[in-house]
Amino acid sequence: LSGGGSEALLLRGYEDRKYGGLSFATGSLEYRYDFRLSPQGGTNLYGIAFLDLGLADNTGGVKWGAGIGFQLDLDVFGALLPSLRLDYAFSPESPTGRLHFRIGPMF
Repeated sequence: LSGGGSEALLLRGYEDRKYGGLSFATGSLEYRYDFRLSPQGGTNLYGIAFLDLGLADNTGGVKWGAGIGFQLDLDVFGALLPSLRLDYAFSPESPTGRLHFRIGPMF
């Protein structure tokens, strides 16, 4: 979903910027499993199950996407780098799924 201006909101399971408008709302529910690669913190790998919901001026109703993913947080010499995230999401418009890659925090 995309809002006014250049702001883009992620609704996994749909093409980027397919829906938008001046009025919009989104939400995401996630469950994360920490694989505990580094017990002291720093580098971590998470398994994620998620559900996204979104509504905008031109959506014709609430849109949803659900799926699974992985997030890698890297600690290099004490500096935490931006997260790497790979998600695979399904939606009514993409019943076979869509792959999403992101660098940086989810929110």
